[in-house]
Amino acid sequence: PDLIYPGDEILVPKAASDSKPDDDKPQQLSKSTEINGHRIAGNFYSVYQDNQNQLGKPISNAIKTSDDVSYQLFEKGSIVSSEHGTFPLFGAIRHK
Repeated sequence: PDLIYPGDEILVPKAASDSKPDDDKPQQLSKSTEINGHRIAGNFYSVYQDNQNQLGKPISNAIKTSDDVSYQLFEKGSIVSSEHGTFPLFGAIRHK
């Protein structure tokens, strides 16, 4: 397919110089990480990757507040996910 949707697995073949004759399986890119005992995964992971300096380290796991809204708290901000997308919040807007 030409489109990649959030949550899809992406398989990347190893470079020819890096592969051994019996090692031709594609590498799977990580879509999650665990920091301070808190998992950052799914849509939260890509937003965290792009904003980790502003957000700091996680201080909670993702928290679901309704069927279509969840959030995760970080030292200096949060990530909110809803039907409208997944966005980082940091600075003054977080306190409103």
